[in-house]
Amino acid sequence: MLIVVVGVFLLVEFPMAIIFVMLIFNNVFELEVFDESSSSIATSIVNLCILFSYLFNFFIYCAMSRQFRETFCGLFVRQGTSSLGRRRAVSS
Repeated sequence: MLIVVVGVFLLVEFPMAIIFVMLIFNNVFELEVFDESSSSIATSIVNLCILFSYLFNFFIYCAMSRQFRETFCGLFVRQGTSSLGRRRAVSS
């Protein structure tokens, strides 16, 4: 599971690192690698991919870890008797 999560992380973060290096060359050495509008579009697309990778990581955890599924369900799904049933038992 760790290999898959790290692989997805590198897959989406590596293009952003390349864009940053190109921007550094563009600003420091005044090389016209790509124009500002192309940089903005590329950054937006890579950021969208990073956003989707967070959702993808959640599904990786759910698919590969029984303990994660059980903990998640324990936090957000009611189990056992309802609170109404407990109130009746206490008031009797």
